[in-house]
Amino acid sequence: MPVLSATAQQALEALAGQLREIRKDAELSARQFARAAGWRESKCSRIENARTIPSPADIRAWCKVCGVPGQAADLTAALRAIDSMYVEWRRQVPAEMRRLQEASLPL
Repeated sequence: MPVLSATAQQALEALAGQLREIRKDAELSARQFARAAGWRESKCSRIENARTIPSPADIRAWCKVCGVPGQAADLTAALRAIDSMYVEWRRQVPAEMRRLQEASLPL
C-alpha cells in the first residue's frame, strides 16, 4: 500500500467505514461477504480497516454482493478523489524535501 498523506488517509478511512456500513446493512458478516465475493476474509478486513486501497472492481463487487449496485458510482468517485489526493501529495513531496535539504546547516 502506498504511503498516503494525512488527508488522503482520512478519506480512505471514511470510504472504508462506508463499505463496512454497507456490508453490515446487508446483514452480512465479513466471512459471509468474503465467501459471496470469492475473496479471502483477510481482504475484506484490510479494506474495511483502510490497510488496502480497494480497486474500482472491488467496490463494484462489494456493492453487488451487498445488494446496492447503485452506490458503486459514488464510492468509485470517492476512490478517485483519494487517488487524486495521493498524486498531488506525491508531487509536493520532492519540492518540500529539496527545500528542507537545502536549508540544512553545513557540518
